[in-house]
Amino acid sequence: MTVKELNSFDSQRLLMRGMQSSDFAFMNALLNSEGFLKFVGDRNIRSDEDAKAYVEKTLGNENIRYWIVSAKDNPEPMGIVSFVKRDYLPIPDVGYSFLPGYTGKGFALEATYVLMQKLFFDCKMDELLAIPNKLNSRSVNLLEKLCFVHQREMERDGKVLHVYGITKDEFSRQMSKIESKLLQE
Repeated sequence: MTVKELNSFDSQRLLMRGMQSSDFAFMNALLNSEGFLKFVGDRNIRSDEDAKAYVEKTLGNENIRYWIVSAKDNPEPMGIVSFVKRDYLPIPDVGYSFLPGYTGKGFALEATYVLMQKLFFDCKMDELLAIPNKLNSRSVNLLEKLCFVHQREMERDGKVLHVYGITKDEFSRQMSKIESKLLQE
């Protein structure tokens, strides 16, 4: 299976489905949320029209895949998990971002863990990276719960980023440890 073919997946509490053109209003809210602006950056999305263009551009880019995350008992989007092949990194990275009302509840941890399972075992990835902003301690903490290992720092677009990585083999060895952390969330 390729990443492009990974259309939807789920966890105990969550549903993840590929982003669609109709998700522009949600993406407008997410891209303009305080946490996104502070830790990821301003994407210059100021209207629903801007958000529609951003979503269409993202959907047309083979190097980017976003999945919309919602609760199984509520179809309202709460966040995204992502897979991105960047020209300045040798390995694809995973990411996540959630609206403020859904942070601190373990949703990002749960969604990212299931995404990693899919990427490693269904899409046959050997290694993944994650690149949180150095100032985003909550994101760094989440990656450490997922057993990512800090590799280095880098500067990009005026921000200092941590580069974290994990191999498929290490992830496989750590799955029970990660799952116990999920139960604590």
